[in-house]
Amino acid sequence: MNIRTAVHGFDDNDTPLASQVEGPLCTYLEQFDGTAKNLGDIRAKIDDLFSEDFIYCVDGRSIDRQTFINMNRYLLENRMIATLEDIFFSDDTHIEYTVHWGNDNLSMVTHVIGVVDDGKILKLEPCPETSGVFANMLGPTWRKSIAVNIDKRILNMKTWALMQRVPRAAWLQRSSGPIEI
Repeated sequence: MNIRTAVHGFDDNDTPLASQVEGPLCTYLEQFDGTAKNLGDIRAKIDDLFSEDFIYCVDGRSIDRQTFINMNRYLLENRMIATLEDIFFSDDTHIEYTVHWGNDNLSMVTHVIGVVDDGKILKLEPCPETSGVFANMLGPTWRKSIAVNIDKRILNMKTWALMQRVPRAAWLQRSSGPIEI
């Protein structure tokens, strides 16, 4: 028996192509349930939802698929729980959704706009009001990376200064003789 529901002229054939990702998106987010998992447990869900050429924008910078996968690893390690709060398909190629992420120590809401192509998400970009959420969550990790880069610059400057001591000392010794008038 085939039952078909039509509400106010809504027909399954009228649904936007972007809505094809709703099922995989829900399946992906269900993996973040606060239980201990490793990345291998959800890797197939990531592959089903996100394109191989996936780009995610964080604070105006784009990150590639591998970095996004590492973010997922971080979310799993911290036993985050994801709750899909809202989803909207504006046309055949765009998706917009809101997710609440949380654990015992952290609670945040992300609202993203995505581009869908061939049944997979190709690009995600956070709305301006939630653009810094992942950056703040990953802040200690990113701050550590920035600190390491600054330390390397300082070390290079110190190395340069040390290398300048020998020629400078020789110059000072030559110029420190008596001044003739």
